[in-house]
Amino acid sequence: MRQALLPLLLGAPVPHPPLDDAAITAAVITAATRTTVACLGMEVNYRVEREAIRVLGVTQAEIVRPEVQAAVFELTKRMMRHKPESCTRIWEAFGPDGRVVPGLVYANPAIR
Repeated sequence: MRQALLPLLLGAPVPHPPLDDAAITAAVITAATRTTVACLGMEVNYRVEREAIRVLGVTQAEIVRPEVQAAVFELTKRMMRHKPESCTRIWEAFGPDGRVVPGLVYANPAIR
């Protein structure tokens, strides 16, 4: 799954410390939710985020490991450099009809 998510969201793989696919996928999900602050009208369904990470088998203790947080930081930094493209990709991957985790993000009608 990692191989599919990184190009989908960033257009290129991200160098990262050795992590298993579940940890990288959780890092991508976390970075995407952090990047939504730059996406006008996009909100995060944190219940869906927690459930998606839980289904991956990644615990809260694992997600806060320094090497996972380093991956989250690097992914978020790259996504924020290309905000318009990243917002579009996040919506396509995680919006109501998303290809990766549907319903992770949604449009806030009060803002759009």
